[in-house]
Amino acid sequence: MYIRSLLLEVESLRQRDREREAEAQTQRQAAAEALSRLTSMSDTLRDQEIQYKERLDRQREVYETHMVSLSQSLQTQRESSESRIAALTQSLSDSLAKTQSLSHSLAESHTLCRRMAKELLQ
Repeated sequence: MYIRSLLLEVESLRQRDREREAEAQTQRQAAAEALSRLTSMSDTLRDQEIQYKERLDRQREVYETHMVSLSQSLQTQRESSESRIAALTQSLSDSLAKTQSLSHSLAESHTLCRRMAKELLQ
């Protein structure tokens, strides 16, 4: 009877051990599946990060190229405007000089005409 009791207890312990092993196996399987999902998610996130950085780099290159182009265009426009302003300033200066010369000539002509008119009237 005592041996039978021991055998039942041993069998009971073996049964509990098998149940625990089955539970441990289930937990290991669940952990492996979770690790696999996490690894897959990590790989996906890494790939997305790489793609995002590549897009940012391309956008930065486009932006920098556009900024250089705009800067050059603005520089060209500024130089052109400065040149046109200088030409207009010179033209105005020349016109002013001609106007002053004509005004002086007109004043001399007027003075000469008055003198001649006086001489004719005398």
